[in-house]
Amino acid sequence: MSIADLVLTPYAIPVALVLFWLVPYLTSNTALRDVPGPFAAKFSNLWLLLQARQGKRYLSVNDAHAKYGKLVRIQPDHVSVADEAAIQEIYGHGNGFLKS
Repeated sequence: MSIADLVLTPYAIPVALVLFWLVPYLTSNTALRDVPGPFAAKFSNLWLLLQARQGKRYLSVNDAHAKYGKLVRIQPDHVSVADEAAIQEIYGHGNGFLKS
């Protein structure tokens, strides 16, 4: 069996797609793994994209906050914060908090 035979199998594309989303998740920042959120949002930007395309992004994020709490992971590297006490900490001038 050659490499070409392995690449041309019907399972090659699904396996490649799974690896495409799984490898970055396993090698990404581990601090965000503990932030709860929709399952699909941990691996891909598609969850939030679909919510935006359907015109219900704000409703979906609000529902996620109702379900998961004040911190919600809405994309692999994006956390939504719904806490009034955190506004000064996050957006305050000269606080050293990196938003990106």
